[in-house]
Amino acid sequence: MLSGEKILVTGPAGQIAFPLARYLARENEVWGIARFGDSALRAQVEDAGITTRVCDLGDGDLAAVPDDFSYVLHLAVFLWASGAAPDPESGLAEARRGLAEAV
Repeated sequence: MLSGEKILVTGPAGQIAFPLARYLARENEVWGIARFGDSALRAQVEDAGITTRVCDLGDGDLAAVPDDFSYVLHLAVFLWASGAAPDPESGLAEARRGLAEAV
């Protein structure tokens, strides 16, 4: 298990992210960023020992988030404002472009 690390988790209230972030918070400094539209979910995340910050990844403003993390677990789910079902192929292509630019 990781110990003594600083870890950022996107979407920390999610079905997969929350149990993982809660587990990691036992031995690490874990931060969680999300829109946190539901204050009860944010409180649940904070009660698990996770530092939270309200952040919308869609607008790219990460000013409230430190930049010295050892690890980043990107588990956030993007919701399309149009209400239309997402096109998995276009999402995959966008993810590939983002990875290529990061490398």
